[in-house]
Amino acid sequence: MAKDILIMKILKNKIFLLFFFLLTALLLSISYQIRSDYSIVTISDTNDSGSPSKSSKWIIFKSSHFTVYCNPTANLKRIERKLRKRKFYITGLKNSDYSRNIQDKIGYRLDRLFVRAKQILDMNPRIKKIHLKIFKNRKEVKEEFFKIYRIRRRVKSFYVYKFNTIFISEQDITDSVVAHEIGHALTDHYFVVIPPLKVREMLASYVDLHLEEERILVE
Repeated sequence: MAKDILIMKILKNKIFLLFFFLLTALLLSISYQIRSDYSIVTISDTNDSGSPSKSSKWIIFKSSHFTVYCNPTANLKRIERKLRKRKFYITGLKNSDYSRNIQDKIGYRLDRLFVRAKQILDMNPRIKKIHLKIFKNRKEVKEEFFKIYRIRRRVKSFYVYKFNTIFISEQDITDSVVAHEIGHALTDHYFVVIPPLKVREMLASYVDLHLEEERILVE
């Protein structure tokens, strides 16, 4: 009798463990499906990572946290100035990284915005280098948005999780707008299930709102 009771307990434990593993697998598969279906339309002249293909003509350079793609006629000095409109506080990035090369200056400023956004949100997700595509004007950004979502909408910048890419124009780029889009990137990679749009917008706006608060002032 005691042996039969022991066998029943073992069977119950095995059934419970099997149910637990099946439930876990189901939840993980749902989470993966939500993430993978976030954007399923490919972008013309880009590869699967959202970056321009080898046949595209872009000015391409990298920083610690970004791969930047600029249109060939981009005024890099103007872009760099627009990324320095706001003075903000930061810790964790050395001033010695700042170079006299204009591409390095842009990359350095973007990295500062990235680190500052992580500090504001108190989020440190695993995220690869963000692709930043800088078009000539807002019209080109709107056309890119339509290619992806097949929706006509007035946009000056947007972030796509699947491509890990921020789309923006030389016309509209500022440190405030980029910080907002970085907030989207961090939020989308931090949560297992991507939050609703209103929540993501609130967190991204929170980054922009608190960009200039902290202890160490950096220009």
